Amino acid sequence: MFKREAGSVKYKKNRIWEIDFLRAIPIIIVVLYHSCFDVFFLASMIKNQSQFFSLNPNVYQFVKFTQDLFFNPFIIKYLVPFFGGLFLFICGVSSSLTRSNLRRAILLNLGALVFSLATYVFSIITKDDCLIFFGILHQMGFAILMYALLELIFRLFKKKVPNSLIFTIGFVILLIGIVFSSGIQVGNVYVKWGTSIVSGDFSKEMAKDPFGYLKAILGMKASYNDWWPIFPYTGVVFIGIFTGKIIYGKKKRTLLPCLKDCKVLKPFCFLGRHTIYVYILHQPIIIGIIFTIYSLLGGQIL
Repeated sequence: MFKREAGSVKYKKNRIWEIDFLRAIPIIIVVLYHSCFDVFFLASMIKNQSQFFSLNPNVYQFVKFTQDLFFNPFIIKYLVPFFGGLFLFICGVSSSLTRSNLRRAILLNLGALVFSLATYVFSIITKDDCLIFFGILHQMGFAILMYALLELIFRLFKKKVPNSLIFTIGFVILLIGIVFSSGIQVGNVYVKWGTSIVSGDFSKEMAKDPFGYLKAILGMKASYNDWWPIFPYTGVVFIGIFTGKIIYGKKKRTLLPCLKDCKVLKPFCFLGRHTIYVYILHQPIIIGIIFTIYSLLGGQIL
């Protein structure tokens, strides 16, 4: 975010703590939400389910609770987009404060590629649809790369990207995303463009459509597995960039310096500084823990 100097003292002193704090909130929600999925998904893979649940009735009740929670319509329709959108918005704010956006974009896209390969292999192992084709990492990598290239173009002319252009790009992408998801009124005719939900194996469904993956990236076909398409979510990132530039300007300092040393906030800020690592590592760690617990309780998964 800022240039590191001797001992990183200036880096730590100038860090905007509220961005780290706000970034921690959605990542905590993501970890809890994914944990619910892992609990019932791994339970569905237990070979001796009847025996396992008869010996562990409380586990059965908990598995059922996590499944109902994960597929709760209100959570899927409202809370998931809200907290995911908040995470992407804060990502945009952070991008407005750094000069290393191209480097960040490259690293994010490499991480997203590894993530897709890992989920593809996991899909083969579990014989289930676990592929994450254009998840939140892919979205962040794409949006930041788009902005970094915009910065490079304007830098050739020794100018900065106008805030008005950043806002316009974000607003237009958001607007197109709304059309994708809900249609639009044209005169007396309601045009339902809409997003079709892919049921079953996402990879097989996409293989049937020559433009399936492109439609998924744009937002015209939906996957249940961590799906954050360009329309409208790249717009959310760009609105975040615009907001960061307006709020923090050239000074790039915290708006609430009086709270930066608050001990209660420090654990959240620490988590917020390392959200990418948390996002990448939390699933294998949680799956490993749940797998161990189920095995110790008599479940036969392998």
